[in-house]
Amino acid sequence: MAAIQAVEPDEKRAVRRHVVLRRRQLRRVIATCIALLISLLFAVPFVWLVASAFRPVTETFQAHVDLWTFIPRRWTLENFTSAFSRGFATNLFNSLWVTGVSALVGTALAILAAFPLAVMRFPGRDWLFVTVVFAFMIPFEVVALPLTTVFTGMGLANTLTALIVPGLVHGLAIFNLRQFFLSIPREQLEAALLDGASWWRILLQIYLPLVRPAVIGTAMILAMAQWNAWLWPSLIITDNSKQTGAVAMGLSDSAYTQDYGLAFAEVFILALIPALLIFFGQRSFTRSLSHTGGK
Repeated sequence: MAAIQAVEPDEKRAVRRHVVLRRRQLRRVIATCIALLISLLFAVPFVWLVASAFRPVTETFQAHVDLWTFIPRRWTLENFTSAFSRGFATNLFNSLWVTGVSALVGTALAILAAFPLAVMRFPGRDWLFVTVVFAFMIPFEVVALPLTTVFTGMGLANTLTALIVPGLVHGLAIFNLRQFFLSIPREQLEAALLDGASWWRILLQIYLPLVRPAVIGTAMILAMAQWNAWLWPSLIITDNSKQTGAVAMGLSDSAYTQDYGLAFAEVFILALIPALLIFFGQRSFTRSLSHTGGK
């Protein structure tokens, strides 16, 4: 009799545990379905954009929504041909060049600025860091017009150099890398100094390999900032052959004419490149953002 009474609570606990697990699985399935539904809602405009880029413009706008709204009835490259025939390839190259140079040089400068602010100890270091933080909190719109006057006076208007230089020093990039440098145990620095290592060797052989995700994430931040830039290129560049892709696409519109097929093709190209960049570097980009609130 006692044995039967001892088994019953065990069976009840097993049943209760099974019910709890089933409830957790049900909640997980519901949450997954909701997440998929939200993802599909966000994907609908992009799917429509892709379909509109690869079909004649006459099929893009129709009175009702059906399956063919998101799948072209007739696939064509006419929109892309029109885009490149009007010089969009040059504008796209300008964007790629400005973005690439700004990301590479800007990341190198951010490393050289963040390393001493995080590792070296010198008078005024904290105040200098406060100045850096304050600088990237100032909206670019505040200094855009004075910068335009300065660059025009220096003869840099309508040059790719004018597009690159303002994006080389980015306060957010310095702040991001500094937080990563601070997360590295200082014992490694002290051991390297005892071994007689120089600051350059410490940076290149100890710190940089440990903060590789932050370096990639910082380069992506600088690249996205330059790729999506609108105000500065529209102020300093008046020659369409030197303009970036995003601004050139906007300037191709007018109040009376609009080639929607061409616009969809250009938007697709401009959205595809950063999407691929984020897709292949998302792990490093996410890790870099997750450490910006560190020490």
